[in-house]
Amino acid sequence: MEDFVKEYLYGVILIKVNLTRATLREAQELKQILEEEITIQHKKLVLDISQCEFIDSTFFGVLIFEHKKMIASGGILNIVRPINTNGNFLHLTQVLDYLNMYETRSEAVEYFDKNIPIQNKNLNKNE
Repeated sequence: MEDFVKEYLYGVILIKVNLTRATLREAQELKQILEEEITIQHKKLVLDISQCEFIDSTFFGVLIFEHKKMIASGGILNIVRPINTNGNFLHLTQVLDYLNMYETRSEAVEYFDKNIPIQNKNLNKNE
């Protein structure tokens, strides 16, 4: 299974992170992937990190940096919250202040078009 899988859904680029540990090595790969999407001017990105049980500061740093780049380019990066990490960590590091975090893929994608009921389109609650 690939670490990063890209899907296109209703004009939204969905990048699924298939990792339980997101560290420096993966952060560099993610940065490259997101930079490519920004370069070709995709404006609607969803990054699903729900399977990550451990995320180091380098990976979070890439998320924040690329999120700011998306905003500067007129785009939006929504992130599906990790389900197995301690929510207090996210609050303590103030990551939530910088990122658009959602509980599910459906919510993150629906943000872009409230008229599309994604949950009826073959995505389960954790996707």
